[in-house]
Amino acid sequence: MKIAELFARRPKQIIKGSRVLVCGLDFSLRELFEADLSVYSRHYQSVDAAFFSSISDLLGALERAYDIVHFFCGLSPEGL
Repeated sequence: MKIAELFARRPKQIIKGSRVLVCGLDFSLRELFEADLSVYSRHYQSVDAAFFSSISDLLGALERAYDIVHFFCGLSPEGL
């Protein structure tokens, strides 16, 4: 394979069977959230999206057995 082939444009591929959750706790990250949600939606058939008001709501959603969880939240400089 030539290096140019690695970066060649490929037809849109749909991945079947995987369940994806794009979620967050911080509405200030909505622009990034929407951009990444758009990418997942192009490649996966089952994509759920949500902003949760609490960790317990998030944990409840995770009980639905997602294959991929893309999570957005704010972090302090201390990592909290």
